[in-house]
Amino acid sequence: MTLPIVTAWPVPALPWQFEVGGLVMGGIGTTPYVLRKLDGLDLPAVRNSDVARPRAHGSFGGADRLAERHLVFELGVAPGGGDVMPTLLNALVAAWQTSDVDVGLTLLYPNWGSLLFMGRPRRLSFPLKPEGAIGKYVEPVLAEFVALDARVYNAVLQFQTILPPSAGTLAGLAFATAAYAGAVFETGSTHGAGFGASGGSTGAGGVLMATNAGNAPTPPVTSIFGPTNGASIILGPTGEAMTIGLNLAAGQWLEIDHDTHSCLLNGVANYQFTLDSPPEGWLLPPGTSDVHYLGDPGSYCEFRFRDAWW
Repeated sequence: MTLPIVTAWPVPALPWQFEVGGLVMGGIGTTPYVLRKLDGLDLPAVRNSDVARPRAHGSFGGADRLAERHLVFELGVAPGGGDVMPTLLNALVAAWQTSDVDVGLTLLYPNWGSLLFMGRPRRLSFPLKPEGAIGKYVEPVLAEFVALDARVYNAVLQFQTILPPSAGTLAGLAFATAAYAGAVFETGSTHGAGFGASGGSTGAGGVLMATNAGNAPTPPVTSIFGPTNGASIILGPTGEAMTIGLNLAAGQWLEIDHDTHSCLLNGVANYQFTLDSPPEGWLLPPGTSDVHYLGDPGSYCEFRFRDAWW
C-alpha cells in the first residue's frame, strides 16, 4: 500500500493546467476544458475552539486551526477537432467521481511551480441548453475539490536515504532530549551512529540536511529497513524522536507516517503499537533542519517529504 502523500501524482506540463482522476484540464488554449476562474488558493477558514466566558463579555481563546481548503474551478467546455461534447462531459464526470480515500489534484501555477492538493472531488455542475449550444460550448462548469489537508504541497516529492555508519557520537548536537545528548554508539550496538546520506544533501559529520522550501511544517514519511533491533528518526533542532521498538530482519521494513502516526510493517500490517513518539509526532519545519537516523549497521532509512505552504 502506498500512502497518498508520497504517491507519484502526475505533474501538469503547462501553466494553469491541472489534473485529477487522470484528466488534464485548464491551461491556455491547450485543453478543451478552459479555466475561467479558480477560488480557494487563499487561506482556508479558521477552525477555532473558543469558549464563551460564562460571566463576562467575549470568549476564552483556544487553539486555532485551519479548516479544509475548498478549491472551486470555473470552467468552460469547448470541443475542438474531433471532440464531441457528450464525450468531454462524460470524461469530466468520470474524473470527478466520489472517492473513499484521499486523492491528489495537481496544478501548475506560473512562477510558483507544480502544486499538489490532497483531498476529494465533491461537486460538479454544468448547464445544458438544448437550443443548440450543447454542441458548441458549455459554461459555467463548477467543479469543487475539497483539500482535506489545508496545506499546499510541492507536487515534486523529495526522497533521501540515510545510512548509519559503523560508529560515531551524538556529542555536541543541539538535542533537547537529554536521553540522546552526548550518547555514544559503537559498532554492533543496538543503535549504530554517525550519519550518512544519499539522494539528498549531506552536511559535516554525515548529518542529513533536509530543506522544506515552503512556509508550513510538512509531514514526512519515514521507512526503516532492517536488519536492526529498534531504530529512531530524530529532528535535530528540537530533539523530538520517533522510535520503534521492533526487531526488523533483513528484507523487512516499517513505514511511518509522521502525520497520522500509521506504522505499517512491509507496507501492510499495522504495527503502531511499536511506535514511541511525541503526542503529535514531529513535522519538518520550514527552512533547513538536521535529521538523524539511529539504527544498526546494515539498516537504512528512507526519508520522503514535500515542501508545504499555507
